[in-house]
Amino acid sequence: AVVAGAKEFKKLLDKYEGMIVPCADGTLDEIEERGVEVLEALLPRECASPGKEREVDSALLFLIYPLNIVPPGSAMAKTILRRVDEQLSGKIGLRRYNGDGYWCKDFKERFAVHGKYTKVATSDQDIAIRNKLAKPGEEAQWCIFDSTLSSIYGLLYKDTKDYDDLKRQQFHFGRSLAQVTGPECPSGAWHLPEC
Repeated sequence: AVVAGAKEFKKLLDKYEGMIVPCADGTLDEIEERGVEVLEALLPRECASPGKEREVDSALLFLIYPLNIVPPGSAMAKTILRRVDEQLSGKIGLRRYNGDGYWCKDFKERFAVHGKYTKVATSDQDIAIRNKLAKPGEEAQWCIFDSTLSSIYGLLYKDTKDYDDLKRQQFHFGRSLAQVTGPECPSGAWHLPEC
């Protein structure tokens, strides 16, 4: 996101002559260059920091769309798409990452104090503790990622006219629509729950 932000800010500077840049000359170029270097060394992994290693995370999809840091037709994008699909797809949606304890099965009960949910993990230690409670297959399946995948595969199909890309686009679009709640849902109709 930092690389995308630097690129977009540079576009604004080109468009609106005379804008004041809140940093020294060359800083935005350096941010972009260093960010690209980090991504090239890191991808397709999400994190390589000791103790926080994560090989695949659905958030990587945002680098493809809407940020367009990883071009949709690139080999890296295809690797990210394959890994997310193979490792994070659930019956209803996609896990953010394997072992994610946020909104996992019985999340409210596990984190309730006096019957009320009270705390969001804010530190690395809190997140690690929370994630230990998640059992494989009980992680939340998030609805945002199917629509993101649908958009990515739509962009791919637009460029390649590959029927498999169209099928994947339609598959994820259909899953996105299926995630919208109906009138029988206790929370009400027309919601997008985290499953």
